[in-house]
Amino acid sequence: MKILAVDPGLAACGVAYHDTEKGTWKVKTVRTNTAHGNVVERSARIANEIFGVPGMKPEPCDAFCVERMKVYKSQKGDPQDLLDLSFLAGYLAARAHTRTKLYPLPSQWKGQIDKKIHHEQMKRQLPDLAKGRHSKDAWDAIGLVLWTKKKMEFKEYAKSL
Repeated sequence: MKILAVDPGLAACGVAYHDTEKGTWKVKTVRTNTAHGNVVERSARIANEIFGVPGMKPEPCDAFCVERMKVYKSQKGDPQDLLDLSFLAGYLAARAHTRTKLYPLPSQWKGQIDKKIHHEQMKRQLPDLAKGRHSKDAWDAIGLVLWTKKKMEFKEYAKSL
């Protein structure tokens, strides 16, 4: 199974691709330049960089996962940022070459666990990946891949019943 996941961000997007059969991972942080262009142009540039990463586009993925945005009452910052991130997530999903697309909220894929603790848990689970220097955004994308893998395995298990 091939899974591509993106943790969208205005400053950086975490991208993780995992081929579960080969056991290979490709992980990248795509820096975004919010100073140039409107949200459509920026989303197109980000998508081109993500889907242009070697090993991420040549073959269609079995599943694509991108984190869905959520408004929190206590949220600080510009509400327009969430709209831009939602647009980016939708744009990426439209560009993904797969039938299975998942859009979990943060609470669905990582629960209420603190981000730092969640990243440490994944590093213990994936010691080979932990050797590399990955951004927080990239670790979130890795977490999305792991969540997607569980969802897809459960789906296959349920079909076999």
